[in-house]
Amino acid sequence: MSGLMGPIALADRATIDPTKTQIAMPLSKAPKIDGVIDTDEWNRAGGFASDFWRVGADPNLADGVLGGVIGVGPAPADNDDLSFRIYVGYDSQNLYVAVRVKDSVLQEDSAAADSKNGNTWEDDSVEVFVDGDNGNATRWAASQLGGQYVITVNNAYRENEAGNPGYGATAAWFAKTSRNDTGYDAEFRISLATLGNPKPGDIIGFTVAVNDDDDGGGTDRQIAWVGAAHEPKTYGNLMLNGRAYTAPKTAAPAIDGTLNASEYAGAAEIKIDGFNGIYDITSGDNTWETTDHSFSAWVVHDAEAIYVAVRVTDDKIVTDTAMPDSEDGSTWEDDSVEIFFDPNNSKDSGRGREPYEGQYVMTANGAWRDNEANNPTFGKTEHWFAATAKTATGFAIEFKVKKSAILNPADGTSIGFHIAINDDDGSLPSPKMQLGWSGYAHAEFTYGTLTLGGTSTPTAKVAITGTTDFGAAAVGGARVERTFTLANVGTASLNLSGTPRVAVVGPQASDFTVLTQPTSPIAPGGNSTFTIGFSPAAAGARNATVSIANNGEKNPHDFAIVGTGTVATQGFQLVENFQQTTPGNLNGQRGWRATLAQVKADPTQAANRVASFEGAGEAGANLPLLIPQGTTATLFFRAYSEADTTLVDWFAGMSDVAVSGVGAFGDFEVQIGYSGSQILDTLRVRDGTPPAGNVAAGEFLPQTWYKIWAVIDNTADTTEVFIQGGTLTAQTQVAATATGNTSFKFRNSGAAPVANDLIRFFVKSGTATLPGPALLDDIYLATGKVLTDPTTAAPLPSGKFTGIKVEASNVIITFTGSGVQSASAVNGPWTDVAGTSPLTVPIAGAPKFYRFKP
Repeated sequence: MSGLMGPIALADRATIDPTKTQIAMPLSKAPKIDGVIDTDEWNRAGGFASDFWRVGADPNLADGVLGGVIGVGPAPADNDDLSFRIYVGYDSQNLYVAVRVKDSVLQEDSAAADSKNGNTWEDDSVEVFVDGDNGNATRWAASQLGGQYVITVNNAYRENEAGNPGYGATAAWFAKTSRNDTGYDAEFRISLATLGNPKPGDIIGFTVAVNDDDDGGGTDRQIAWVGAAHEPKTYGNLMLNGRAYTAPKTAAPAIDGTLNASEYAGAAEIKIDGFNGIYDITSGDNTWETTDHSFSAWVVHDAEAIYVAVRVTDDKIVTDTAMPDSEDGSTWEDDSVEIFFDPNNSKDSGRGREPYEGQYVMTANGAWRDNEANNPTFGKTEHWFAATAKTATGFAIEFKVKKSAILNPADGTSIGFHIAINDDDGSLPSPKMQLGWSGYAHAEFTYGTLTLGGTSTPTAKVAITGTTDFGAAAVGGARVERTFTLANVGTASLNLSGTPRVAVVGPQASDFTVLTQPTSPIAPGGNSTFTIGFSPAAAGARNATVSIANNGEKNPHDFAIVGTGTVATQGFQLVENFQQTTPGNLNGQRGWRATLAQVKADPTQAANRVASFEGAGEAGANLPLLIPQGTTATLFFRAYSEADTTLVDWFAGMSDVAVSGVGAFGDFEVQIGYSGSQILDTLRVRDGTPPAGNVAAGEFLPQTWYKIWAVIDNTADTTEVFIQGGTLTAQTQVAATATGNTSFKFRNSGAAPVANDLIRFFVKSGTATLPGPALLDDIYLATGKVLTDPTTAAPLPSGKFTGIKVEASNVIITFTGSGVQSASAVNGPWTDVAGTSPLTVPIAGAPKFYRFKP
């Protein structure tokens, strides 16, 4: 059906993500949150009709789960072992979620009853994840709308990963559970205000996961509807209310199964696939390729009838149940299309009984069914008619339903409406699934809304296709370009009235440049292209809005664009490997300020020198080292604990505080190390996110050298940490043991980023009762995110500094060997210095650092 365009770029809460989709329905009365799923309270919620939102066991599937995914552990043995039903509704104040869990063994041994923020995942429990603005972050953070809301079978709750919004019957959220003969029920109430006040018609990210503990201790398995815990970009789409469509009033199309674009001109395309459609699954799974099944539909009307055209993409057409041209056979067991009308918009819980209200069906081989429409007469001039035809990618069906058969709706009337396709691939049970536009078959309250447009004046209409995410581009690097097609899918000429015709506005508009403009005017059915270039001015997410002033139905036509600025990486530069220091006190050597820090031989390699922090008091050291605000850099160092004891307390990282001495623990921004006083044999990373503290994040065994990479984002004030050593034979990103977080906030930036340069490498060790010892070696710094190993085959410097003295207005440096380099910062860039020893440096010049070329 050429000439009918694809989806239009919209804002986040109007954008379906490529995961799964379900609907939350409006509730006229708020359910009582008591842990008992009362039918009278929940029978109008999304998912309630015939339990069409369900997750369970299916041993015939590769992962053993029907309608869901495995988060942790093996698949359940059967539906008694673990399965669940989901119901979701909302009102003007709250989102309501009910989950009916079937589970033959219930455990509650880890989180105490009614307790807060305990290890709820280790007991039988339900977790609700909400991405309130559909922001699709890679990892949830406290600044985002929503998060994780948890209730266990014994009513322990967890809200830490929702930012602790407040729990209680009158607080921001509340949940309760109750046991029954087959498992337990869980009910949740979440304030819409905590989710950014989404409105009917909006889309939010959403999923539900159920934890199953069968034998006490930890979790045996977790099963989710879709996605992964704490990863909003993987959550499903939750639509608040059903979909809506306006059918233009046009001349009657020919009902012959051949979809002609001119006959449906001005009708918007309904495009449904496995990502944005509503599934009813009786077997199989809902993770099929779009080539397996999807459909597009268009609806128009005239004075006599409503016309629905449906084009089905299906890789395998099966019609082995209902005979061609038969009536009221088992059409749902074949590849077929069903349309549903609720002409008085009564939103009944089932299907209505008004004359000819209900379901109209046509199969791919021409069998029809109208029993559930109270048996109108089928025929070209009768109450309704449909025709089908094969296509290159499946089949197409056109329907005609006379208005006189469905209560004679007038122009401007809104009626309940739904479209669904059945896909039968020839295996039993049949069909393998039903995929719908908005709702569930024969449950009128779930249907979408069809509005019959009145006599139309020709109108221009903008549709944009193209990739709105420009991806990553280096600051100062090559420009990334995207070309968009601007189509006129209306019925009148489209004039672009802006100067320029396509403009870019918004927070980082200057990062995006319109390189070529579209032509104007554009005739109905025509199109023109324009190109936008992306050159980020800084690192991080860069956002703007494309605005097109026009004479069409939406003026201006706006859509969001986004790109990511990256910093071009620079290889590691050596900061210090202690080979140019003298054994003994580190303080005063090569710019170091230190106390209780000694240079000594490496206990594992006598020829190598390291810094050792030990003694009855607070040891520490610092060296000037710059990571400017707004940049990303990678700090590398090696660390070693000489003893497995609570007397070891040692951390290294970066500070933004200038001090004359060695400073205090509170000076850290990036803080990584080991604290036997907290947990033995465990790497600790300071996380500034409240409640702030040194969190367990990886292995740190005694008498073992570990290589540590800290990727430091001095824009967002976050750190990612990678470690290698001991049992970690490969470079491994560490994660907080309690939360799974891999991004750690700076120590003093938990509430929000602080715009400061990081100006010194900082080490702090022990107290009078925690003397160490701990060792440090091989400090390197690189610009950007660099995860190579700078110590691999790194040659030693080719010479040695032998002396330094002041004569008149100069500093005289003597050395042996060759290859001296200088830099204005300790991390480079480094340039070769000409000449031989001695080297004369004017005191009045800018500060310089000197080294031998590696």
